[in-house]
Amino acid sequence: PEGARVFAWAPGSADNPYRGLLALADGFVVTGDSLSMLTEVARLGRPLQLLPLPMGLRGSVDQLRRRLARWLFSPAQGGAASRAREGFGRGLHRLGILGHTRDFTAVHDLLLERGLATRAGGDFEAPRGDAGDDLPRAVERIEKLLEDLQDAPS
Repeated sequence: PEGARVFAWAPGSADNPYRGLLALADGFVVTGDSLSMLTEVARLGRPLQLLPLPMGLRGSVDQLRRRLARWLFSPAQGGAASRAREGFGRGLHRLGILGHTRDFTAVHDLLLERGLATRAGGDFEAPRGDAGDDLPRAVERIEKLLEDLQDAPS
């Protein structure tokens, strides 16, 4: 539209307006593939609309693979069934059949559930939740994974 400006990003660009836009914008519409930007905007506490990108057949099949991997690799909750699931996931990983992967829709669902984002298309709404600080939880999860690696047979 008239008056709009486009920044053509290039490595080493000194005049990148990204941080200024983050500081000054009243609300954001972010595509679902940009997990970093979704996270940054959610932590700002400003209105955030999520614009999921369309998926074709290949993308839908890949999304099923991502959901399966998320379920298989989710932390054990205790109990024989949970440990069996986790062990099965590790076995598939060691065989090279299924690797760890990012499930973008899991991040989208989390942002929507916590009230940090809404779906694109409506009016901008103030966030109803708090992004919080997940760093301690992430460190704890990484330490657990490292312990599991050390305990696993070679």
